Amino acid sequence: MFRVAADSPAAHLLTAQMMMRVELDEYVSVELKQALAKNPNLPNANFQLGVIAIQKSNFDEAVALLEKEMRSIPAMRWPFIGWAMRTRAN
Repeated sequence: MFRVAADSPAAHLLTAQMMMRVELDEYVSVELKQALAKNPNLPNANFQLGVIAIQKSNFDEAVALLEKEMRSIPAMRWPFIGWAMRTRAN
C-alpha cells in the first residue's frame, strides 16, 4: 500500500507513526529502534524518540536524541534552534 519493503527502515518508521496516532505508545519505541538499527540516519526517527522521551520527562535522553536528529538532517537545525531560543526566553 505504501510501497516500502516490509522490513525496511521506512516501514518501521511508518508503522511507528501510525501507532502514535492510535496511541499504541508502548510499541512505538520498539518500531523506531528497529528502524534506526537498520538505518541510523533515518530522518524523523530520533526526533520521534525524543518526543517520547520528553513525554516521559527523560530530558537528558530527549536532548541526546534531538541532537542526533539535527546531525542526521542539517536542514532541521534551524527549527530546533528557534524552538530552543523561544523556550529559554519564557
